[in-house]
Amino acid sequence: MISSIKSKGLISFLLVLVVIIGYLSYQNAKDYSHLRQAFEVEKNELESELDVIIKDYQDAISRRENVSSRLKEELNKIIKLRDTIQNLKSSSYSLITDYRKRIVNLERQNKSLFIQIDSLSDHNSRLLEENVEVKEELEKEEDLNDNLNKKNKVLTYRKNELQARVANAEILKAVDLDVEAMKKKRSGKYTSTSRSSKTEAFEVTFELLENKVATKGKKDVHFQLINPEGKLHQSKGKIRLKNRKVISYSEKFQTNYENKNLEVKAYIYVDNKNITKGEYIINVFIDRVYSGYVKVKLR
Repeated sequence: MISSIKSKGLISFLLVLVVIIGYLSYQNAKDYSHLRQAFEVEKNELESELDVIIKDYQDAISRRENVSSRLKEELNKIIKLRDTIQNLKSSSYSLITDYRKRIVNLERQNKSLFIQIDSLSDHNSRLLEENVEVKEELEKEEDLNDNLNKKNKVLTYRKNELQARVANAEILKAVDLDVEAMKKKRSGKYTSTSRSSKTEAFEVTFELLENKVATKGKKDVHFQLINPEGKLHQSKGKIRLKNRKVISYSEKFQTNYENKNLEVKAYIYVDNKNITKGEYIINVFIDRVYSGYVKVKLR
């Protein structure tokens, strides 16, 4: 009887224990399900936060080419972190807190990085603006220089033109050019001749016209005596004309000019042994400017 009662008590105890264990198992299963759901929520939130950060980086890279290499390096790190979180198993729930801390630190670092980049971009923008301003100033200076160069060219042209006019105005004009072949008499005086064998000089006469703007004083007069063969007869030196041309001359002398009409008489002395028949031309240069020519024919 007592043994039967003990057996019933043990069975009852076991039943109660089975019920308790079953309840606890159910409760644990329920808690595990809740824990797993919480893990997935946390995991998805971390992934979403990282997706937002990744997009921010991608947008920043597209806008800031000058610092894209640094941003790309950080972006790759964040993508690896997101992929690591995506591969977490529910058994790694304890790592969620650690990754949460890492994302918080990452957001803080990113904020600081973007501030630096924005500051750098602002600085670059200011530099670009300054470069544009400097370029505009340089272009203005170049335009001004171009205008000044054009004005200088115009002024130089006008100056040269005026100088040419002044130089032209100062040229002495010779009129009534005439020439006679001369022979020397025993008395020492010269008289005209038409015979080449008797010619010992050519007497050249002309009149210098009045010129109020010409410079007063001594004026050089040079003659070229051209023989019938078209060659210079006797050379006594060379001169450079005002037009920069260099010529040889046969004779020269000086006359004193006072800005008034002036009668001039000069002689070209020759050796009659070298004078032949034919036409001789005498070119006249006054103050290093060609003034005209005159001809004489000898028999």
